[in-house]
Amino acid sequence: MERRPEVEVAFSDQYRVMRVSGWVGGSTPTGIEVDLYEDKSDFTGTLKSGAPPKITHEVQAKLFISPFHAKEFAYWLLSHVKGYEERFGAIAPPKKNSPARPGMEYAKKDIERAEFEEKFGEGT
Repeated sequence: MERRPEVEVAFSDQYRVMRVSGWVGGSTPTGIEVDLYEDKSDFTGTLKSGAPPKITHEVQAKLFISPFHAKEFAYWLLSHVKGYEERFGAIAPPKKNSPARPGMEYAKKDIERAEFEEKFGEGT
């Protein structure tokens, strides 16, 4: 019989809710680093002189994620995007110049491999 540890959920004193407009980051030898930011708009100049609005990327948090957990998180996000689209309709794919585009091909191949292995078994 497998003995599972008791899990207690506690919120950090630093816990907060963030609105994420975007992210920037990349791979390091120890994993993935991501800065999450929120876009803040300043229309003061627009209202006074017709100047374009000023947009600031306000960095809200930095995530350090192991490669294993980053991949799991990516698939978890994809599963929730799929559920959202099933309920509310399709979301347009990232634009051609989006930094997300290379990840789309990678995910497609990885998902196809997983579906193949699920259907036919590994190493077939």
